[in-house]
Formats: sequence, structure tokens, C-alpha cells
Amino acid sequence: MRRSSSSEFTFRQVDPACPEVRAILLRHLEFCVSVTPPGKVHALGPAALKAPGIAVFGAYVNGTLVGIAALRRLAADQVELKSMHTISPHRCRGVGAALLTYLLGQAAGRGYRRISLETGTYEAFQPARRLYEKFGFRECAPFGEHAPNRESVCLTREIRSAVAARPGKTPGRRAAASPRSPGCGRQR
Repeated sequence: MRRSSSSEFTFRQVDPACPEVRAILLRHLEFCVSVTPPGKVHALGPAALKAPGIAVFGAYVNGTLVGIAALRRLAADQVELKSMHTISPHRCRGVGAALLTYLLGQAAGRGYRRISLETGTYEAFQPARRLYEKFGFRECAPFGEHAPNRESVCLTREIRSAVAARPGKTPGRRAAASPRSPGCGRQR
């Protein structure tokens, strides 16, 4: 399986109600429900992601949506990473790392100084946890509506600049935003 380079990705803010975005969000929810006990899933569905203070972003390869993630405002200086998901055929190709790099830049550009997240503790969530750890996320106390439990862990990191470098890459390199796709992309 060939690994994609960051120059192959484009990113843009998307509408969670757009059919292609909604499909990936529903896959993400199905995955979370399939590996997490009832009542312990914290992933947000398409309707919840339309709430004020939430921005959803898509990662595209050759015009095809391959990953999504959202930023939810927690405080004036803190944002939460939500609903990060890469579709199966594109996993292990750098989509998650490229999307996370882009999101760190978006968060910094919007004035946030801290980004936090909640993820599962089960084996199925280990690839995501390894990615977050590579990007400097460290375990922290539960925040927001998250309460201590064995099924999840909260992670956080500071955001230092508007350009968040991917591990092993030179700071300052950013993915270009792609043009708006009819009905799906939202420019702000």
C-alpha cells in the first residue's frame, strides 16, 4: 500500500449534512458503537456537528473525501478534536497525520492555545492513540462533559503557532485548501 504525501491532500471546511460527509460520520459512529459499551460513546453524529462552535473539515485525495474531523470550541483558548475518521481504503497512508496537522494549524489560526480530545481505551483505538502521541498529545484529566471511566482516556496538548508541523517535517509547510465542492464545502 502506497503512502500518500501531504502535497496530495487538500482540506476544506465541510457541511456535516452533505451526503458524502454524513456517510463517513455515520461509519465513524457505527465503528464507535461496535467497539464501545452502550452509553460510553462520545462521538457526535451529523446533526450534533451542526451546532454553533463546531467546524467540520474534510481531507480529500484527488477530489475524493477520505477523512473527516471536527473542532469544537470549549473555551476562548481551548478546542476539542471530535469525530476524526479516515475511510478504510485510505488508512495507513498518512491521511490522519495530514488532517491532524491541518487541524492544528486551523486551531492556532483561530486563536486557540490548547487542543484536547477523548478517545477509547480498547485495542481498536490504539492506532489513533499512537497518532495523537506522535503529535505530542499527553493524557490529561477529563474535561467538559467527559467523566473518568475505564472505556476512555482524555488527551491534550498546547498549540504553539499557526503552522503545526507534522512530526519529522519542516515547519511552515501547509496543505493548500481546495476549491469549494458544490453543496459540501463551506468557506469562512
